[in-house]
Amino acid sequence: MRIKEDFGQHQPIKFKPREKIRHPEIVRRMNAVLKRMKLTQKELSEKTGIPQSYLSQILNGEKPFSVDHIIKFCKTCNVNLNWLLIGSQGNMFLDSDSLPKKDKDKILNTLKDMNAETAELIKKLMDEE
Repeated sequence: MRIKEDFGQHQPIKFKPREKIRHPEIVRRMNAVLKRMKLTQKELSEKTGIPQSYLSQILNGEKPFSVDHIIKFCKTCNVNLNWLLIGSQGNMFLDSDSLPKKDKDKILNTLKDMNAETAELIKKLMDEE
């Protein structure tokens, strides 16, 4: 079961996977993600496979979007689905613990290939956060 927030009653509303959705708060949060990631609509379009013209209309609130669009967006941008749909539950982005094992392995292998100086710099940067 998939839900979207109803501003009037705060009760979940069921909707079908291919149903087109218009929800200004979700669009506002999607735009906030793009701004935070410094990602252009063109870049997002290339990464998600959603045509740029349609994506632009979604992000301007002119066209509805589907659950498939939301899923592609969250996967591409590593966005917390609860945060995107509800806004108040959790962080904007998923933490590194939620990375798939293959991605963690890829990162670890890349780190192994780095020289000691670069690896130490990355460790320092991570410790500062």
